[in-house]
Amino acid sequence: MSNHRVIILGAGIGGLSTAAYLANAGISSLIIERTNFPGGRCYGRYVDGDWYDIGAIYFGQRVPELLKNYFGIDINYKTMRIGIRLAGNLIPYPVDWHTLVTLKKCQISSLTLIKFLNKLTLLYRRSTFIKYLSLGSLIDALSENYLIRQLGYIAFGVTGTNPYQLPAHYLGMGTNVSGTIVGKPVNLQGGNRKLADSLTNYILEKQSRIKFQEVVEQITPQNSGGFKVITDKGEYLTEVVVSNIGFKPTVTQLTPLNLWDSAYFSTVQTIHPTLEVINIFLKISKGFAFPAGHGVFFLAEDVITEFNCLENGVFPDQSMFILQVPTNLEPDSIPYHSATIQFYHPKGKVSDIRLQEQAQRILKQGLNRLFCGLSNYVVKFTVFTPDEYERNFGFRPYVFGIKPVIGCERFSVETPIQRLYCVGDSVEPDRPSVPQAMESGILCAKKIMCELK
Repeated sequence: MSNHRVIILGAGIGGLSTAAYLANAGISSLIIERTNFPGGRCYGRYVDGDWYDIGAIYFGQRVPELLKNYFGIDINYKTMRIGIRLAGNLIPYPVDWHTLVTLKKCQISSLTLIKFLNKLTLLYRRSTFIKYLSLGSLIDALSENYLIRQLGYIAFGVTGTNPYQLPAHYLGMGTNVSGTIVGKPVNLQGGNRKLADSLTNYILEKQSRIKFQEVVEQITPQNSGGFKVITDKGEYLTEVVVSNIGFKPTVTQLTPLNLWDSAYFSTVQTIHPTLEVINIFLKISKGFAFPAGHGVFFLAEDVITEFNCLENGVFPDQSMFILQVPTNLEPDSIPYHSATIQFYHPKGKVSDIRLQEQAQRILKQGLNRLFCGLSNYVVKFTVFTPDEYERNFGFRPYVFGIKPVIGCERFSVETPIQRLYCVGDSVEPDRPSVPQAMESGILCAKKIMCELK
């Protein structure tokens, strides 16, 4: 049985960031990861012999900034545009003058756009987020125009939650009201794995360790202080445990029930993840020319109606979906485009036949609504149901581990059990995103350093 000052459970971005920050301060750690890859939902995998990004589709500019500012790591990236298909036009996002020009083409008057721009100042005021609790209600307050509202709904539909169930402050334009600032969307050259690989290499160079393909079974406090971590391959003693496995399973499955205050435990039991995602990995011929500078495309009909269908356990007539084509930002270096389609799985059980029918509908009619004739350029594809995804990659394809609750703060990285911490997308700071996971790890590491002084 080996001894360690800090053991980190899970090599997701939150766990890696914790280890990297501690390593930079001279505190080594042991990371235990159940798969054979770092990065969790932010990496890549081979599917039918081809490499694809998995999980996270949106990297904000905050990611390379955090790497540079905290760890001195320079990572190559390109800023990119997101295209949202609405009213027959491809609307660029984030919002800038290109967006406004395109909205004009959608028959939105100049007066409507001016009113909308003037109301954007509300997003810098704390009072706004007291008046409007849900993101949906705040979007409605910004404009009466249907298309402008849909644009706002779609931009946050990526969270896997109905906009009327998201906290309004996710629209905040300043750190004092919005939590983590994500920044402009970027594509890491070489794919999502560059983030996890950069952090992993940094950790290993600083003499910390990572053990792959080892499953954590139990975390038990010791009478003498610290914890025993039991895995399928051994036992470890440690002063500090950081879990990046997921907040709810850490509390309800991996630790003894008698550790927790009953009210706290009951609260944790009531939390739910966001909707699961169905993934289609596909190859697209380079004969199709995507708009330059774009790496992600959205197609949606009516976001609110869609979420109502999904929450009632059925697919909508036409699923909104996200097409991620990172290779469009490096088109000269590839023989074909490696792309991913993601769309939401309804709550509860859906027959495999119905699921496959919906996937086929997206691959044919959906892609052609996004770009005329695009389906004809699909070379091959593989559909991954949530169960297949878990079997192949080791985790469920949720967007985020805990569904946000209006009016409730996110859980702290500190649990009521001294020196047991949680990091990742389920805890502070607010606003789910890849930089949020990084910042949760950095925040956790700072608290650990105070504990170990």
